[in-house]
Amino acid sequence: MAKHKMTKQEKECQRRFDTISPLLQENLTEKDRRTKMKEIQENGGPSIRTLKRYYEKYLEGGFYALAPKIHNISGERTISDEILEKAIILRRENPKRSINDIILIMELNGMIERGGIKRSTLQKRMQEKNFSKKEMMQYVMQPGISAHRFQKNHRMDQIQSDFKYAMYLPIGKNGEMIQLYWICWIDDYSRMILDGRFYTSQSFYEVEASLKRVIQNYGIPSTILLDNGAAYIDKRLKIVCNKCGITICHARPYNAKCKGKVERRNSMMNEFLSEAVLDKYTSLEEVNENYKAWERIYHNERHRDYLKYGTPALTFKKDTKPLRFIDDRIIKEAFLTRISRKVNNDATVSIDGTYYEVSNPQLIGLEVEILFDPQKMDKIVVRYPGYDNATASKLKIKANITKTKVTEVEGRSMIKTDRSLMTKGLRNKMQQIDPTFNMEIATKFEKEKTCKKEVKTNLRKVATSFSGKLNSSKQEDKPCQI
Repeated sequence: MAKHKMTKQEKECQRRFDTISPLLQENLTEKDRRTKMKEIQENGGPSIRTLKRYYEKYLEGGFYALAPKIHNISGERTISDEILEKAIILRRENPKRSINDIILIMELNGMIERGGIKRSTLQKRMQEKNFSKKEMMQYVMQPGISAHRFQKNHRMDQIQSDFKYAMYLPIGKNGEMIQLYWICWIDDYSRMILDGRFYTSQSFYEVEASLKRVIQNYGIPSTILLDNGAAYIDKRLKIVCNKCGITICHARPYNAKCKGKVERRNSMMNEFLSEAVLDKYTSLEEVNENYKAWERIYHNERHRDYLKYGTPALTFKKDTKPLRFIDDRIIKEAFLTRISRKVNNDATVSIDGTYYEVSNPQLIGLEVEILFDPQKMDKIVVRYPGYDNATASKLKIKANITKTKVTEVEGRSMIKTDRSLMTKGLRNKMQQIDPTFNMEIATKFEKEKTCKKEVKTNLRKVATSFSGKLNSSKQEDKPCQI
């Protein structure tokens, strides 16, 4: 049975009735009633005069007599229908316009005087005409489309994922406060949280790690529904899903309605976060451990009638569709991150600012493919066509220099030659440009030019040597001064 939703007037009547309820007791004298009024006032209630007015109104007209009066705006303060129609046209032209923007446009174009309309008044009138910004935005987000509820027919037909900003913890360097992020994957059919965990960042690596656990524990989903966050549109995530046979679907930007199930779980997480702040956790592991207890309660709570067996855990467990698992080797290969790096002259490569030393120095100078598990970065695999798979480990700088002999590889060693093909090619090009160019004369001229340079250099050396000896002899003949 649908619950009755109280209006603003009814809520105010209820609040006023709760305030004066101690005054309505039977057999109360006027003195006792005044004493109770003083107690209500001292405990933060309204004044005695107001309490008397509420009490008298209730005696005269009952519960609904406590409703506040509705003040009708009249005269110059009322917005005319003509001005309201112009404001509606401006909102229809661009539904994203705010009330302040509409008032500013009307003032600049001489439709109204400056300060002639209050923002709250115009907003209320436009809401009455069903032209609020919220109502008009549906034509911007999905023109001509109305969003309806949907639910997949079986478990793992579709799973959804999202981030949620969480509290801060003093787990940084020197007790620095670090913000946590909650990442979850939820099954569309059963609303069961397949994986939920807190992290210190919201990058692709956290999304990849959580999706890997989902696949290992519950098998391959048919599709995954994601928003357009940086971690979810990463090309590496698409490669992982393609290798596992998963179809990725992205929601329309700024349209969270199609991901309502996971968005609803995010709002429910506020209950846990409000309590987690009081507990004052000091480690990430402690937060995740306590969250798992909350998650188990959620899985066994009865939801609305849209769940076939009442609770998420039971609905997921009793579904007839078999779970689809794949070999662990395929999962491991699919979730290896692949990047390209050039091996430096010291046989190292850099990954996110950390240097790794390659075991095979023959790969120096080559563009190699690096494969690694983001959760296990102790050793990484280095691949290059024609070479056996090498490994790389974190660089450990030693006290003394070490040299590694690089063995020559067939097809890559240097070739000895007694002539320069560059010089030969330039001379051939010169002959094509100038047919009168004589190779022998040019060669002879180069040799004579080289000889002249050598003679000049030798004469310069002799002159320098002679001047040095002459200066030294003059210093020896110089008489001693007393």
